[in-house]
Amino acid sequence: MHHFFVAPSDVEQDRVFIKGSDARHIAKVLRLIKGDKITVSDGAKNLYKVELANVALNVVECRIIESISIETQPYFKLTLMQCLPKSSKMELVIQKGTELGVSCFVPLMCKRTIVKLDEKSIKTKLRRWKKIAYEAAKQSRRLTVPEVLEPISLREAIEKIDEKALILMPWEGEQAVLLKDVLSEYEKLNRAYVIIGPEGGFETEEVELAKKHNAKIVSLGKRIMRTETAGLYVASVLVYLFGE
Repeated sequence: MHHFFVAPSDVEQDRVFIKGSDARHIAKVLRLIKGDKITVSDGAKNLYKVELANVALNVVECRIIESISIETQPYFKLTLMQCLPKSSKMELVIQKGTELGVSCFVPLMCKRTIVKLDEKSIKTKLRRWKKIAYEAAKQSRRLTVPEVLEPISLREAIEKIDEKALILMPWEGEQAVLLKDVLSEYEKLNRAYVIIGPEGGFETEEVELAKKHNAKIVSLGKRIMRTETAGLYVASVLVYLFGE
């Protein structure tokens, strides 16, 4: 059963209206017809099981069969702050991170970040990243679509962090403190931030800046992971321990 998202305003009494590119996808790609059933989330409080009543390229009208009141926001919220990697690796991080349960992605610009984006490139990339998060949320049947924010500097990002939350910065220069050592101190968590460096790693002064804002500097073990692997690895561990 296919899954889609709508705005709360697209739900009227016993009807749900799917518009735009999703309507075209239903009609032209999936070739669903009247009587077919799908699920729809309004991103707020409800998940709907619906039956297609009228299929057109601009709007698909659905009849609500079942409405399930849900808690759309998981108890545990994870923000992945990923320094921009080369090529299309950020797309991989967002796609797989969405499937794993990341709540928010913050692309970072660090001192050793190789990728340089101008204002036009940022807008283009951001549209692409948000689309990937949306499609991954549909595919994995998430109830909400994670946020994808504009790229910002590491300093700007750290200054916006809630220092009462758990802040993790994996760093290859850390030898004594393992990730599992820090996580063993927590039975429950409702919010965590993970800060992942670029291909060349963090500079020492960036690590010191994170420490001043209460970040836990941790080792992920003897193996050195690629930047696009490290964040997904930590996200998997955190969601397994503290997620839904």
